[in-house]
Amino acid sequence: MLRRRLLVIAALSLAPWLASCAPSGEDPASRLTWYGPETGEYRVGYLEPPWGLVDASGTSAFLRIESALMATAGLDAGEGKFELRVTVEPGAPTERIERELASARARGEAILFGPRAVTLADGASGLELLTRRSDPIERYFRVVVAAVDGGRVVRLAFAATPPLDTAEVDAMIAQVEIGPES
Repeated sequence: MLRRRLLVIAALSLAPWLASCAPSGEDPASRLTWYGPETGEYRVGYLEPPWGLVDASGTSAFLRIESALMATAGLDAGEGKFELRVTVEPGAPTERIERELASARARGEAILFGPRAVTLADGASGLELLTRRSDPIERYFRVVVAAVDGGRVVRLAFAATPPLDTAEVDAMIAQVEIGPES
């Protein structure tokens, strides 16, 4: 039985910005820190700092850019400025995004965009939903789901205080690769 692996390469920045961080002739991706679960479903590349791996368990990973309070006071409390949770879950993309939409509405979030199609690396496709919560503080959410195989999806759940419908986040999503295990 052919196992499939999800390779998630979230460079967490635009390619030109990454290129400007690398010395001449150096591959910008070489500056990334990588995480992948032992089971091999995916691998996430992130620029550390500012991103940091907070927790990893099974096929889940939680990355964060700390808020100013966290960074200056050394407190590990509250929500980060940017957060990304990566999970592999059962289901199909359409089913999962409809659940995300229903959950967002139940929480009273404003639907900003979606569900809408999104293109990942190598022409793979997925669906995304962008929402905003206004209370107690304004917080933006962007969820992307894409099929790993016939019965599972990868779910990228971004949360941030600034809006997430940006070229930088678009570039991160566009670099997500889904492919068979080598």
